[in-house]
Amino acid sequence: MSDWYTGISRPSIGAASAAALRATGPSVQFGLSQPAFILGALYRFDPASLAVDDGVTVVKPNDIPALNPGRWLIVPTAGAQVPAPTIFTLDGAEYSAIDLSDIILGFPGAYVGSPLRIATARSLVGCRLLRRAAGTVAPGSETRLDVLKNGSSIFTLIADQPIVTAAMGNYATDFRPPTAPGAAVWLAADIVEVVQRTTELYLANVGFPDGPADWSLQLEWAP
Repeated sequence: MSDWYTGISRPSIGAASAAALRATGPSVQFGLSQPAFILGALYRFDPASLAVDDGVTVVKPNDIPALNPGRWLIVPTAGAQVPAPTIFTLDGAEYSAIDLSDIILGFPGAYVGSPLRIATARSLVGCRLLRRAAGTVAPGSETRLDVLKNGSSIFTLIADQPIVTAAMGNYATDFRPPTAPGAAVWLAADIVEVVQRTTELYLANVGFPDGPADWSLQLEWAP
């Protein structure tokens, strides 16, 4: 099943529950066989399905009326992805010019995900960035993330890092494989970190490097 989560054209969606997957949208962005994970279980989006939502094998997006087609269907033969993807997220509302409490979230380099220690040796397939709300200053406004292995980037060039721009609109995605020598091979006790290198701007907050409301970066490991 490796093609489900290594294909560059198939950015995956991670959800903590069926309810969270129902709320993910807009559904018009999902193509045939778009993959999603709910706590490791693999689903695919079928735009023609009218199956009844049971919260386990079938999940209907909230923005699709009950009589309209479009369902998430579990892939029964795939089981859970082993090892499970590692996901870093930034979940912070955009702020106004007078609400300074969240400014730190937007500054490039300010977000550094809590470091994680790899428990067992594994191979990294790549990194998949999903960003919800686009900035309003285009085309130069961008969100770019870096992944560190034991303090060093897994990418040889800045251009190799996962990046989305305001011009790509909402729910933009980007998949990048590791390019630095040895970056795909991870040993037990290696440390992984994520750093936000650049961030998008919002027209209402020109002069403040305000980041998008939410993004996630999923590290996908070879089975």
